[in-house]
Order: sequence, then structure tokens, then C-alpha cells
Amino acid sequence: MTPHSNQADIGTGISVLSAIVSISTIQPVVTLFAGLIAIISGVMAIRYYYNATKKVKND
Repeated sequence: MTPHSNQADIGTGISVLSAIVSISTIQPVVTLFAGLIAIISGVMAIRYYYNATKKVKND
């Protein structure tokens, strides 16, 4: 059996560090995208209820 290699520990550390860095750089983009979807959804809801109210008042 071969002894424990430090290269495996270093490789694992680099992989974990890269995953953390990539998640932290993607997070603002995901937040921005979710915010834009929420704004668009709100505008579409306002538009829908405005038109529905207008239709009810005309009938």
C-alpha cells in the first residue's frame, strides 16, 4: 500500500477553493437575474389587473 500523498490534499484544496470562488462570482448574476424576473412579473401583474378592472368597469 502506498503512503498518503500530499498531492491529493493539495488537489482537493484547489478544487474546493475554485468551487467557492466560482459560486461567489456567479451569485450576483443570479441575484440580478432573479430581481429582473421579479420586476417583470410585477409589471405584468399590474398590467393584467389594470386591464381586468377596466373590463369589469366597462361591462
